Amino acid sequence: MATILIVDDSTDLHQAMSFILELEGHIIKTADSKDALLQQLRVGIPDIIMLDIHLGDENGREICREIKAREDTRHVPVILMSANDLTLKNYEECGATAIIDKPFSLTELTDKIKTVLK
Repeated sequence: MATILIVDDSTDLHQAMSFILELEGHIIKTADSKDALLQQLRVGIPDIIMLDIHLGDENGREICREIKAREDTRHVPVILMSANDLTLKNYEECGATAIIDKPFSLTELTDKIKTVLK
């Protein structure tokens, strides 16, 4: 069981991912902006952050760099999410651990989480 922070501006995606991952036994936190993400990090550090690359007007790759620059969160795996394959290329440059293409299947999501947790 892991605590997973889902950072995406889609409420529908939050609900769907939360439902699936809670069935797997995970604790789910959500944020819909960089400010909400930072607020969640003040409350507690998750085991994994799933971060949308296109977060409203904010760049998820830059947010990932900021997460990895912080002493308290640099160890947290970040999985970048996007529907645009081009934005996922070279994901390691911003410190991300893995990527997942939207839309993704239930199996892809749960397998990615299991892989990152190992």
